[in-house]
Amino acid sequence: MSAALPDDPDDPASQAEPVSPASEAASPEAAATPPSALEQEGRATTVAALRGAAGSREGMEVEAERPATPEDATTPWGIAYARGHQAQADGDLAAAIASYRRATERNPRHAAIAYDLGYALQLHGDLYEAISQYRRAIELNPRHPYAYYNLGFLLQTKGYKEKAMDNYEKAAAIDPGNPYIYYNLARIMEERADLASALALYEKAITLKIERRPAVDARKRLAVLRLAGPVETSD
Repeated sequence: MSAALPDDPDDPASQAEPVSPASEAASPEAAATPPSALEQEGRATTVAALRGAAGSREGMEVEAERPATPEDATTPWGIAYARGHQAQADGDLAAAIASYRRATERNPRHAAIAYDLGYALQLHGDLYEAISQYRRAIELNPRHPYAYYNLGFLLQTKGYKEKAMDNYEKAAAIDPGNPYIYYNLARIMEERADLASALALYEKAITLKIERRPAVDARKRLAVLRLAGPVETSD
């Protein structure tokens, strides 16, 4: 087993926030339905959970990333996966991780399960294994923007800035409307004293989603940089 990535004592990305398609896109019904009901009458609910966790499906070719069907909800992996979503919604990360592990054992080529297992591990503090699961999700689906984003986030928090930037750029190529990507890239540029690039990236984060946290934080950083004085540009 590989050694864990060393901690970055400065933790420069502590203000950045991971984004979870499960938390933003999963259906309210999936969060409210107990596991016993899923087994008896939850086909539609389970399908909604399976679809909601997968993120963008554009360009996906692996069989496991085809749209979920009602039949999937009755399979052993589909039931385990839905139970993982329910446990995570209830705040029981240990149970969620256990259910996601059962789901991925029964369907090891499903990128969305690998991603959700990684995200639950990340929330649980198991960062090295989370990184491993995000990489596995990317292997299964090279167009999974959330896996690239969260992998970049964890690498950034550990001080691996170049690798973080590479993953953020891949995420942006697939999902250019995610303001978190540009905010985190701007933080890296600011730490490198590339203030012109940082300003441009903060401004892009602001234009994308005014009501979301990265836009709020980007405004604060823009104010700080502008108060510091004029910024030279390459134009």
